[in-house]
Amino acid sequence: MCACSLGNAGVVEGKSAFVEALQAFFASVAGFRHNVTDVWSDGEALIAELDVQYTRLDGGELTLPVCNVFRLRDGSVADYRVYMDISPVYA
Repeated sequence: MCACSLGNAGVVEGKSAFVEALQAFFASVAGFRHNVTDVWSDGEALIAELDVQYTRLDGGELTLPVCNVFRLRDGSVADYRVYMDISPVYA
């Protein structure tokens, strides 16, 4: 079972809940693009530092910093955490 959380939102568990959460997020923005600035890994975890450029539904654009942490188990993502303040996208 995979768990995921975005910022201070609740943890999403399971594939269908993850897909549902992603679909809701995709519908809340016009677009986004990731620019990976650094990556670290020790084999059990992968940490990615990124700048994410968002296009809001009103056409406004902004770039926000984010840190993603992936914990791996048997070659698959078992836990996925997104550390960021996404509130400016919806301001």
